[in-house]
Amino acid sequence: MTNDYYNKNADKFINDTFDVDMSMICDKFLGYITTGKKILDVGCGSGRDSLYFKGCGYDVVAIDASIELCLRASAVINQEVVLLDMNDISFVALLGILVFTVF
Repeated sequence: MTNDYYNKNADKFINDTFDVDMSMICDKFLGYITTGKKILDVGCGSGRDSLYFKGCGYDVVAIDASIELCLRASAVINQEVVLLDMNDISFVALLGILVFTVF
């Protein structure tokens, strides 16, 4: 799906995904993260997972490529969500990455 799709269908996307209980998967993910560290939520969508991580005491930086999802997620997590497409990020060095994606 494209950013244009998410911009046009942001409300439907949020209604379809926000209330899905991802706590088991989020908790498994958090088992790999030191308490109090920052989490980068790439493609944060509705902000559901960022909100969960913040509630667990983590500092979250959330990004999404859809302006409409950024605006809505910012309201949900009560902080700015950065408008940024992960394809526009360059990495000089990559020491380790854990990808958390739910389809």
